[in-house]
Amino acid sequence: FYFVDTNVTDITFSSWHADGLGKITFKNHLPLAAFGEPLDDRPWVTAHKDGHVFYFGNEGNTTYAAAHMGEAYGPGSGAGRYTVYASTDGGLTWGDHLGIQLKDSGWCRPAAAPNSSYVYALCGNDGGKLYSYVSKNDGLYWDRYEVPGGYTAFGGGGFESYPTLQVLKDGTVWGSYLDPDKENCRKGSVATCSHMYAYRSTDHGRHWTRFDLTPKAQKSYQMEYGWLSVSPDGKKLGYAVYARPTTKDAWSIYATTMSVGQKPVLTKLDPVPVTQAGYPEAPGDFLMCAFDPAGKLTVTWTRATQQIVVPDGGTGEGTRSLFRDIYSATSK
Repeated sequence: FYFVDTNVTDITFSSWHADGLGKITFKNHLPLAAFGEPLDDRPWVTAHKDGHVFYFGNEGNTTYAAAHMGEAYGPGSGAGRYTVYASTDGGLTWGDHLGIQLKDSGWCRPAAAPNSSYVYALCGNDGGKLYSYVSKNDGLYWDRYEVPGGYTAFGGGGFESYPTLQVLKDGTVWGSYLDPDKENCRKGSVATCSHMYAYRSTDHGRHWTRFDLTPKAQKSYQMEYGWLSVSPDGKKLGYAVYARPTTKDAWSIYATTMSVGQKPVLTKLDPVPVTQAGYPEAPGDFLMCAFDPAGKLTVTWTRATQQIVVPDGGTGEGTRSLFRDIYSATSK
């Protein structure tokens, strides 16, 4: 089990080994992992095989120029937000502290294929394009493919988010993006409704089929931070999202399960909202869901417990929460 944490400038890496239920042994902690980029904002970690771990660091812009890129590292390498670092011994050592940067990458989400050397990332580019980044040799060389349809870009501010990504045991790759709809509903630079999109690739991220999962009953809801999960057999989709009927309402947590091709209906998981009424955004941006081997979906989310007013940076979103509680719920 691998965990990464960041306090903007210091990046830590920790690992544990699990032999069974309750049988967990601490293995390793690097209080300063010494990855190349000077800043890091929302890093990710993914792993497969025996101790092959991949750290995806986000500089937040394209100013980190020391990373590897160019012909030797593949057409998917180049200036971008995210840089990939690899370890083959469970994070005890990292052979390259400069990393390989993903070309034109914005918000990203990685995934490593089980029993395979394939590593993936699904990324926006801060400008309306979605890319899949594919490495078939454990992160040493990267290809890049454009995902049809892209996403809605506001050009700063608004509700752009990060994609989610998952690889099934049969190699099928599933991704998602909660796309803000500024054409049909918007308030200034902020979308007041969204499209829930899922993407499926069966050829290692080269080509994708897009599914519109937006529920008819909540198509006018404002949504933020959606997350897609796929059951181990690939037959069921699970989706979790923060949502509210209007911008005057409080944000709440919603989720659903559905078969592929079925239109979902979102269910409110908790009668207690996650923010006060009128909050400009959902709390933080942590929300996730995952199926267990039995096909049950667990959703984990945060609830804001104290709000403060901070400079809005020009986005019109000046209210934030520094303190949150964490909750989870599992389907029956």
